[in-house]
Formats: sequence, structure tokens, C-alpha cells
Amino acid sequence: MAIVLTAYSKGKFYSQFLETDSIGSLSNSRISDSTTTADYTYGSGDFEANVGIDVTGVLPSGGSVTFDLTSVTTTDPLFGSDVTTSMSGVRYITAINDSTTKGYDFSITATGANPLTDFFNGGSGNLLVKPYSFYSYNDPYGDLRTSPTAKNIQLNDISGSGAQYRVIAIGDLQ
Repeated sequence: MAIVLTAYSKGKFYSQFLETDSIGSLSNSRISDSTTTADYTYGSGDFEANVGIDVTGVLPSGGSVTFDLTSVTTTDPLFGSDVTTSMSGVRYITAINDSTTKGYDFSITATGANPLTDFFNGGSGNLLVKPYSFYSYNDPYGDLRTSPTAKNIQLNDISGSGAQYRVIAIGDLQ
């Protein structure tokens, strides 16, 4: 069986400010536009990955969900059965807030038992993710490694909202 991976991390920000004077004869426009892209293919070298996860759910009101990146259970879209994926390294991971209601926030942390603090440069994170927003980490060189003592990240519901989430990651198979 041939395995093909086509993935990319694309960060884009665009804004335009248009200013017009009170007479309406003079205007000034400022545009900020920035895009960065990292393309991935199947393999185990730089800019390559050989495993991926895509997990969706709703956080329990006031609770949290812990992701053990060395053992993530997902549902196989083809057969509908549960599949456990083990990552030894993370190339890209994003936590998306799929909620559309103001106040349905969650935080992403690396705390508790066996936290993957390297995800936050050695810290615990505690980054707030609002609806229509996401937090992403991208390492095309594969320096973020998991281990039995560094493997967990958490999504924590804020204010009892029960936020909808999606976690997508690609990396190295354990």
C-alpha cells in the first residue's frame, strides 16, 4: 500500500485601513499582508511527517480534555472504528475553537502529569483561544519530541461554556 501525505501550515494575516479626510478629496490606504507556508510530504526528515490526528469534540462545562500525544484515539473515517495513533514527535499541531458564540473560550495548557512543556518553550502555556480562533505550533524540523514524561496537553473550558474544539496534528510515528 502506498502512503501519500500532502499537508501544509499556512499562516496569513491581512488588514486594510482606508482613511479619507473630512472633505473627501484625500485618502490614505495602508495594507498589511503577510503569509508564511511550510509544505510537508510523507517521510521522516525535515518538512516530512508520517502520522496525523484530527480530533473534534465539546469540552465538558468547566472541565478539560487531556491529549496524550503518545496515544491518541480517533475514529477511522473509512471504517468507523477506533484507531490509536502514537507520536514520537510533533511537526505541527493546532487547537481550533469551533464555537461561534462570544464567551465560549478555552485555554490550552501543558500542566499536570507528564506535560509537553516544550510545546510552550518550557512553560505551561495557559493561552486563551476565543471562538473563530486557534493556536498553532509549527516545527518542520521535528525538534519537538514526546516521551513518557513529556506527552500531554490540555484544553480547558473557560466560564462553563462547553466550547467546541478541533485538534489537528502531524508528526513522527512512534
